Amino acid sequence: MCNRHAAAERGRAGVVRGNPRPAATECQASFNLLAMGRMNRRLAVLVFTVLAAWGCSQKIPITAEGNPTTDMSGYRTYSWASRPVADVPQTELGRLDWYVRNSVERALSSKGYVKDREGPVDFFVGYRVSAKDAVVNTVTDYTKYREMGGKAGIDEAYVFGYREGTLALEIIDARSEALAWRATAQAVVDPAVREQTIDAAVQQMLEQFPPR
Repeated sequence: MCNRHAAAERGRAGVVRGNPRPAATECQASFNLLAMGRMNRRLAVLVFTVLAAWGCSQKIPITAEGNPTTDMSGYRTYSWASRPVADVPQTELGRLDWYVRNSVERALSSKGYVKDREGPVDFFVGYRVSAKDAVVNTVTDYTKYREMGGKAGIDEAYVFGYREGTLALEIIDARSEALAWRATAQAVVDPAVREQTIDAAVQQMLEQFPPR
């Protein structure tokens, strides 16, 4: 068994048999400098410095770009590019679909866009979601993990890794059927705060979408 897997087994056993640790505050650098394993003291100080610089107002990493050949200044109405997964969100996939669509509709409404289910519209909205396993091997990896909303200490993140989720929004011009605008957001997958994470990601992505 490799060292990381062995450490993982010991870590899981400690969760079951050990004494519970006091909960860290939201903005606390939640890691133990003495439990960093192979990291030397200089590297530990570097990590602590990075965490202190982040503070308490981290934003989800967002990328956005528009098609320079598409004029979006006249956009007013929109519709979804696909039907909902289900009319009643009873499954996990149905609930995820419901969260994303409701967040997008609220954000677009706040910017003056109107959803139209029947008549001709100016643009269509689509989205894609994906997730993958990610590991923390370096300070750079840990920096990325924290920027995406990860809360675990560096020792725990190194042992267990995490799930990285990506949400992409696409605006398709109704007249030309060409991609007019696209944005992506990446965040650590945490079922406990999934709805809040989706809402924050959508809001931050659509902040960069041209207002009507």
